[in-house]
Amino acid sequence: MSEQSASPLRVLVVDDQVDVAQSTADLIALRGHCVRVASSGPEAIREAEREMPDVVFLDIGLPGMDGWTVAK
Repeated sequence: MSEQSASPLRVLVVDDQVDVAQSTADLIALRGHCVRVASSGPEAIREAEREMPDVVFLDIGLPGMDGWTVAK
């Protein structure tokens, strides 16, 4: 049985490990949510400004611009 949210959330998954980000995004999408993926801090900020996600799964250990900086 598949459970879906009453209204799909906009979710942003941010991880520099592309396979991890895509697997996470796929699992979330299976629940009926709209998912975008970013692989760097600057890309995550652009996606967040453009898509205004309801939820962000953010890797804190991103190279370059870490997740703490992205979250600010």
